[in-house]
Amino acid sequence: MTEHAKERVPRPEEVLDDQAELTPELRSAALRCRAGSSTQAPCPRQATTFLDADSGYPYPLCDEHARVQELVGKSRYWDTAVVVSEDWLRLARAWEHHGLEQMAAWAHEKAKAEFLKAEVRVDLATDIADAPRKGDERPNLTREQDEELRRLMMRSDALTNAYTTIEDIPEGQIREDVRRRMLGVLVGEHELAEEEASRYKEELGFKK
Repeated sequence: MTEHAKERVPRPEEVLDDQAELTPELRSAALRCRAGSSTQAPCPRQATTFLDADSGYPYPLCDEHARVQELVGKSRYWDTAVVVSEDWLRLARAWEHHGLEQMAAWAHEKAKAEFLKAEVRVDLATDIADAPRKGDERPNLTREQDEELRRLMMRSDALTNAYTTIEDIPEGQIREDVRRRMLGVLVGEHELAEEEASRYKEELGFKK
């Protein structure tokens, strides 16, 4: 799999030979990000980079949507690693090679975990890229700050969902002492996650 080639999007004055053609309107014009251009919600941002710059069809994207494409590419690598390591594991078991099976099983579990984390990063980056413009009530955040804040909020939501899921398991399908311990751990982790997210929002200047 090849990496997407990228290059900076040029300004109009950089590509026009005849500067007389550079009208005030064109001088202030900026190439728009093409993400969502075929939908009812196209990206309103200026393009800052060309995706697939080496191809005959360069695709202009903003920083946020270019980040999504970058992470999608990394996620696909891990997806491939999951498939390949699963094949290794299957072969090791067929050959009854226990040492190789252990190594393949470790690689397979590692690939699955990294793929899951990569998919979460894609989801976070997509949320940021597709988010509408915010008003004055939201501080201007860097991409890294926005990603970290959303990660903390996602962690808190995931713990809440996990608590609800375990709580709703029918009686008889899980021992009650096991359920109680799991719920107790999740309550504590959720409180810590909420505190961490709240602290980080205060650091970023969010109003209470």
